Amino acid sequence: MRHAGFIALAVLLAGLVKAQDPFEKLDKSAIIEQRVEFISESLTEETQVDYAELFDDLWLFMDNPINLNKATLDDFSRLYLLTDIQINNLYAHIARFGELLNIYELQVIPGFDPQTIKLIAPFVTVRERGDLRATPLKKMLKEGQHDMIMRYRRILEEQRGYSDITEEELAQNPNARYLGSPDHLYARYRYTYGTKLSYGFVAEKDPGEELFRGSQAPNLNPREFRSGFDFLSGHLFLTNQRGTLRKLAIGDYQAQFGQGLTFWSGFAFSNKSAFSLNIKRSARGLSPYTGVNENLFMRGAAATIGFGKVEITPFASYKGIDASVIQTPDSLSEGENLVAISAFQQSGFHRTPRELAGRRAVNELVTGTNVAYRAKNLQIGLTGARVAYDGMVDRNLQIYNQFDLNTNENVNVGVDYNYVWRNINVFGEAAISQNGGKAMLNGAMLAIDPRVSLSILHRTYERNYQNNFSTAIGESTRNANESGLYMGLEINPNRRWRINAFFDQFWFPWLRYQVDQPSTSGIDHLLQVTYRPSRRLQMYARWRRRVRPRNAPLDVPIRFAEETELHNGRVDLVYQVTESIKIRSRLELSHFQREEMEPERGVMLYQDVIYKKLNSPLTLSLRYAIFNAESWNARMYAFESQVLYFYAIPPYQGRGSRMYCLAQYKLTRGIDIWLRYAVWFYTDRDQIGTGLEQINGSTRSEVIAQVRFKF
Repeated sequence: MRHAGFIALAVLLAGLVKAQDPFEKLDKSAIIEQRVEFISESLTEETQVDYAELFDDLWLFMDNPINLNKATLDDFSRLYLLTDIQINNLYAHIARFGELLNIYELQVIPGFDPQTIKLIAPFVTVRERGDLRATPLKKMLKEGQHDMIMRYRRILEEQRGYSDITEEELAQNPNARYLGSPDHLYARYRYTYGTKLSYGFVAEKDPGEELFRGSQAPNLNPREFRSGFDFLSGHLFLTNQRGTLRKLAIGDYQAQFGQGLTFWSGFAFSNKSAFSLNIKRSARGLSPYTGVNENLFMRGAAATIGFGKVEITPFASYKGIDASVIQTPDSLSEGENLVAISAFQQSGFHRTPRELAGRRAVNELVTGTNVAYRAKNLQIGLTGARVAYDGMVDRNLQIYNQFDLNTNENVNVGVDYNYVWRNINVFGEAAISQNGGKAMLNGAMLAIDPRVSLSILHRTYERNYQNNFSTAIGESTRNANESGLYMGLEINPNRRWRINAFFDQFWFPWLRYQVDQPSTSGIDHLLQVTYRPSRRLQMYARWRRRVRPRNAPLDVPIRFAEETELHNGRVDLVYQVTESIKIRSRLELSHFQREEMEPERGVMLYQDVIYKKLNSPLTLSLRYAIFNAESWNARMYAFESQVLYFYAIPPYQGRGSRMYCLAQYKLTRGIDIWLRYAVWFYTDRDQIGTGLEQINGSTRSEVIAQVRFKF
């Protein structure tokens, strides 16, 4: 009870709030952090997500805001913050009354409430920033902006994979120790001229991987090129919204079309979250790749060619990807072996001989084309893609996943549409895979009233739909063996209150992992109420319930499925104490119930203090948290402030406390330095982690240092 004072103090301070400008801009970094946190709550612990890739454009728009009077559909798709209904209403207003003179004119446009205006204000403008569309290449190469980041990260306690080991033990088990140091190194350089030109590179060494030696000794052999870093990525990207050649990507890039059913490389932005209306994908077509996921990207070349309202986007990619492989004799070629692919790997770690054996073990060739008709109210697209691997895919499939892709080639074809009429936006996509498996989704967003909006989406993914590049909305990591109906609601009764809710009912016609029974179903629903009486205070309360099938814990040959139920409750409060000090308090509860078994519970309470004084070079962020989660099923997640372009949403499980301190210092114009220290204190264990990650002790601490040069 003594820790409840954190919440009580913040509530007391709310009484001191005074009315302020209702349209004052929100903090840019806070907007991005909230988006990351809400999106992460729909992900499983196995999902590897590079959040920096998702929000790279928002950081770019801080220095190069979008001109609302000149913005294209592609610009808005990169902003992620507006619905198609709002965008269509904006276009209609400008066509009827002329260009906006002030951003706050948006409040007379249907769909633009004060909270939405404050949300987009840091990233948009109504002033002309030069005609970037007609800028010569020579000027873009000379007058752009350089951005370079170098980062160091390390766990301070000794982990088992870095401990001393004898030569004899290592000879018996070469995978008993990591090959490299525990240091995590990251370097990034990017040159941009507005949103027209981007080129740069990213280099990364994960903890445990070698650097400039051993498996990473530099090698210029084109077949086995090694740069010294385990991962090296580079890109060149040009945009020209007026010419015939509208986009050109060379090197590493992303290609995303439709709603993600036919082809979508990388991670998709929208999913089920407290942003209950955001279930529609905003496909960007081609975009530069600046992330560090070592498998989920395209490497090659692509272009978007425009003929009026018709755009054609051919794309091609050829790269090595991680996989578990087995060399088998080729009966037709004496002395040669065939590569048999038993599993695809996504972790990106290459720290031991076993992990190195799967590094870029298979070459992946992707070719395809998207043809799209784009008008302001209507978009229709046709996408076809072929994926081929230079090995024989021979996965050890089980009964539950026997319909998964198990050949070295696959072709997917799909059609997508998006139409906006007044306050209604309908969208959808239908796709088919080479084996005849089909998938379809259709949705609609409706602005029923200036204060009430509704979204609805129906999906049907057949059990034999096969696509390694499909990331549409769903309960599973792949779009197959699922049907469902989603409904989302947002109510804004006035500028102080906002209510978000969604309900999702889903069915699984066939067996799933840990579910040895067909025709099972589940439910996921959420209610969140946000109250913002002034610019100084914002609070929200949330309840979420998820019901999913899972095998009963019985030792029998054929197990039946039973319902598991997870409840999460949260109260979150942010208060601006002074112009330079902000506090954030959160209380979160979890309750996991399996039929006829004792419930598993969790509780977490944390207090943040953020110091950010106007015109001061120093910014500080501190957190102290206590938690008690009885099991992994009752774990809770919480977003943490991090250095630029790095995000962390760690699970709180077990019993203990958590503390971190982040300092950012602006050394001079164009040079920023970050230092971060974070530590876990556990009171229910004397060992942390498992395998080579194991720490003998009850404390796990980490340091991060980063410097950024911008000129």
